[in-house]
Amino acid sequence: SRTRPELRNDLITVVRSLKPEFDARDAEMINTTALYFAAVMSEQALKDTATFFKSEAGKQYVRMQPQVIDQMMAALDVWNRRM
Repeated sequence: SRTRPELRNDLITVVRSLKPEFDARDAEMINTTALYFAAVMSEQALKDTATFFKSEAGKQYVRMQPQVIDQMMAALDVWNRRM
């Protein structure tokens, strides 16, 4: 919308109309991922993991994860160029 501000309202309308479909896909992916974890972890391990993510340390881990992943990707890019 920066280069074509006259399209802003149309884009907002389209994005809003697609949101329910994306939300359904999101729920589908969450359920699929949950099944994968349940297939390889015990019930107790899953409960312990959930407890961690509800803790302050777990919340901090989730908050800082995108920043750390960005830094890792930058470092990996440098490493790849050297190789």
